[in-house]
Amino acid sequence: MTVSHRDDTDLLHPVYSITNRLRWLLLAHALVVNALRLDEVAHPRALVVVCAMMLAWTPVVGHLQARQASRTTVVMLADFLITMVLVGTSRWVLGRPALVDSYLPAPVFWLAASPMVVAVWRGKWWGLTCAALISAVKFVQEPRPDERVWSALLTLGVCAWGLGCIVDTMRDSMADRDAHHARLAALAERDRLNRIVHDGALQVLAMVEREGPELGPKGRHLAQVARQQEGMLRRLLQDRAVDLPGKMPQVSTTDVASMLEAHAGDRVTVSVMAGEAPMEAARAAELDAAVSEVLLNVTKHAGPEAQAWILLEDDGDELIVSVRDNGVGMSRDQVELASTMGRMGIHDSIMGRIGDIGGVAVARSQPGRGVEWEFRIPMEERG
Repeated sequence: MTVSHRDDTDLLHPVYSITNRLRWLLLAHALVVNALRLDEVAHPRALVVVCAMMLAWTPVVGHLQARQASRTTVVMLADFLITMVLVGTSRWVLGRPALVDSYLPAPVFWLAASPMVVAVWRGKWWGLTCAALISAVKFVQEPRPDERVWSALLTLGVCAWGLGCIVDTMRDSMADRDAHHARLAALAERDRLNRIVHDGALQVLAMVEREGPELGPKGRHLAQVARQQEGMLRRLLQDRAVDLPGKMPQVSTTDVASMLEAHAGDRVTVSVMAGEAPMEAARAAELDAAVSEVLLNVTKHAGPEAQAWILLEDDGDELIVSVRDNGVGMSRDQVELASTMGRMGIHDSIMGRIGDIGGVAVARSQPGRGVEWEFRIPMEERG
């Protein structure tokens, strides 16, 4: 048996090694069977030639199939055609009496090797197709409604199809594993960049936000812009979604907990429950925009010293997001008037967005006690 050097990138090498060993075992069985019936066949010398061809081809094809670069269509087609030819000569080589007696073709069960390799190479349906074609040629040699006939044909097809199913499952598992490793690597690199940016750009933006108001109107504008850019940068760095090449597009989700934590800063405190809170990405983006609008209102209207707190809770089928501040607050009439007139982003940017994703937004406020928003959003969009 030929032993070849294994390519470490060839993850199916062990499977091809097993099929190669099976081919050798089936060859040994075929040689023994043909030796025992050599005196009973119509053309003994032709049967010896058939055995010699199997004995010569087995190490050649085994060597080629053991190397990933050699598993070409030409090699697989040659293996299949040689098997078909040997099976197709069975009636003439053996003669009808010997063939009827055992219903074993000239290559015996060595014929099963080619469909099994094709099943490993291209999948269960290709393997089943090859098995069906070889079975058809085998049946034509001596077509009889005998249980040995259909049992042998059925076994050949089941073996090729079953092996193909196993290999297809292995390929899917390996693809999932590789995608998982790639995602972990991408997230690790993102975390490394996160640390670099946090130690540089984010600290500069935080400093501008903190000290800008002392520089007058332009400084307050710079502080507001710095705060917006800081939030955008934090959300970008904390986004855990990774797009991998070669993968089928799937529904993208966002971890609401990580998304809200990106708003944390000197004047914003974020508290979330342990674990992730996945939500469809488009809906999560609308929730994030509503929270950003609330925080922008705190900056504009709550007072220069106002602080904000964000709380995320999981209430079973829905998430509860609370955003409150300790600013100047408003009366109930002021809240209703602001919503009716579209002021402070209440009507469209807050209530409209939460309503669009199937949630409910409620504002509570009293003069001198700040404003509290409560968003109740279903985890999955209701139809």
